[in-house]
Amino acid sequence: MTRFGSIKPRKYTKNPVKTQKKLRQEIIRARGLGLLEFIRN
Repeated sequence: MTRFGSIKPRKYTKNPVKTQKKLRQEIIRARGLGLLEFIRN
């Protein structure tokens, strides 16, 4: 994630597609539970 709270694209993280999708799902789940902020200022 960037310091502003957005998910970094796969071309920067060098993650495989499967890993990047799982990471995205987990970040969205954590945001829904209130563990991560949606956007930081």
